[in-house]
Amino acid sequence: MDRKLERAADELIELAYDAGIDLLVEEADFEEEPYKQGKVVFVLNEQTGQIGCMSVDVREFPDSEICFFILEMAQYKYFIQEGFEPEDIVTAEGLENRVFKHVTKNELWDRMLKDGN
Repeated sequence: MDRKLERAADELIELAYDAGIDLLVEEADFEEEPYKQGKVVFVLNEQTGQIGCMSVDVREFPDSEICFFILEMAQYKYFIQEGFEPEDIVTAEGLENRVFKHVTKNELWDRMLKDGN
């Protein structure tokens, strides 16, 4: 895993532990695109079901050391029901930032550290 991502993930895990939040943090596996290995981490808040993502070397954001994203599940489910393929939802023109929403680190931390109450 990229060292910047590892530090960010460790920080988030520590904050979650202190807050009593159960997070699942997983490095994404790219069998077909090995150059992406270690560059994407998914985060799941097990209490709320919120899903976030951290990534480095994001082509669309070359000036960002780490990019933070939130997966908007309601939007994702809607577009799947409308017949979109998962990969199209991320890349289709006009859908940018609707399903896989680019956010600040603080926005991702806030979303991931909610306890659902």
